[in-house]
Amino acid sequence: MNIISVDDGSNVLIFDLITGKMEFRFYQAHGSNRITSATLDSSKRRLITACVSGTIKMWNFSNGAMLQDFTEDN
Repeated sequence: MNIISVDDGSNVLIFDLITGKMEFRFYQAHGSNRITSATLDSSKRRLITACVSGTIKMWNFSNGAMLQDFTEDN
């Protein structure tokens, strides 16, 4: 089981709940924009993040690959 944390530097950090160790980090997931929310989909395979600019991104939770970028331009 994991804990997901976001910071003002637009980083997403994944920690192991039992050991407390950081397992993975998505660096500057939204560039320099502060992330405002993060959630997993029902299968826990996709991480969805949103930032102050209104951009939403979907990530492969197991390897950190960005799968889709939802912006006003799409």
